[in-house]
Amino acid sequence: MINAQTLNLRGTGTATNPFQIGTPENLENFAQFVNNGGTTTNRYFRIMDNIDLTDFLRSNPEGWTPIGTNGRGFNGTLDGAEFVISGLRINRPDLGNCGLFGYLQGATISRLGIVVATGDSVKGEDATGILAGRADNFTKISQTYVKGTVIGGANVGGLVGRFENSYIENCYAVVDVIDLEKGRTNLDFGKGFYVTSIRSQAEFWAARTGRFHKTEGVVSEFEFYENAFEHYDLKVLRFSDYDEQWLDFVILNRDPKSPIPVHDYDIVEGPVANDDVNDRINDYLAGMVSKTDFLKELAMHRPTHQICMCSVRSLQMIEPIDKKYYVNVKHIVRPTMEMLITEQKLSKYEAAEVLYNSQTFLALSDKTTGLHQKQWTEIYDLLKIEMDVL
Repeated sequence: MINAQTLNLRGTGTATNPFQIGTPENLENFAQFVNNGGTTTNRYFRIMDNIDLTDFLRSNPEGWTPIGTNGRGFNGTLDGAEFVISGLRINRPDLGNCGLFGYLQGATISRLGIVVATGDSVKGEDATGILAGRADNFTKISQTYVKGTVIGGANVGGLVGRFENSYIENCYAVVDVIDLEKGRTNLDFGKGFYVTSIRSQAEFWAARTGRFHKTEGVVSEFEFYENAFEHYDLKVLRFSDYDEQWLDFVILNRDPKSPIPVHDYDIVEGPVANDDVNDRINDYLAGMVSKTDFLKELAMHRPTHQICMCSVRSLQMIEPIDKKYYVNVKHIVRPTMEMLITEQKLSKYEAAEVLYNSQTFLALSDKTTGLHQKQWTEIYDLLKIEMDVL
């Protein structure tokens, strides 16, 4: 058992002889030391090798425990030395300040890569990011990248969730972000993250949103665990069809005079009040159509569907799907990175910069290209051609 009160790491913590972190156990010892109030001021740490947390976290349903808490933030210096921490997984929807680091408080982080486990995510509450949930007090982050999915209730970011009075330089994030706080109010079922089981409906709304933002709409696919409807810890409301209860609930949520939040449900499922229905809702509210006649009209309306995830806890019930695709990409990226390092003589950080910023990787990330089904050597050849062009 690791002694959480001491640092069982090689090195003395000076700039010339930093504490060395090269294994998941080293990283855990570092986290325990910080979280138990160990002093990191003017102490130096260095990552000594790539660290894969996949097996280390396999038996822990909550995943990684963030390094640093409110009042016990990390304020030392960590040099990632161009290594990558992969397999990160955090499932703590009630925890604020959530990420590899919970709280960076005047810290310096550099030359580090962090990759979330395939098919998993970093899930927290307020202030959630892959590198850190919160950074302030003139924290400096440089030459660092993150990759994966991050989900939270408010102040959610790819690199850092909540960022104040600090600096970021030469960093990037390749992430999917779900931030409930950025959801619109006065929608059918209130503020939340909306999904549907009807693909054509999702494609319509993606295209519409894309036109509004003058870009191309994208449909994201998730696996929804239907046992959520029976989950002991989730409050659920389901409407099977357009009916009086559905109408009253939608009107309550759409009324700008209603208190926010309107309800305390974690998940709400039911039909959509699309443009046609919405127009008639306005007519009903204006007294131009009776509730009885309106409900008769709704009975003839084409089927629609939506599920609103209203709480961070409910977001445990969805995950990005097509894990086979992500596994294939992982098996392409790993040897391609190795070849960039050994054959092209790039550092680990330079190799990541070249690969993740390339048109080849952009095409690989698009499932419709089918590149994820090819051998990694073919992808590497495409990348070399692009590098020659560049």
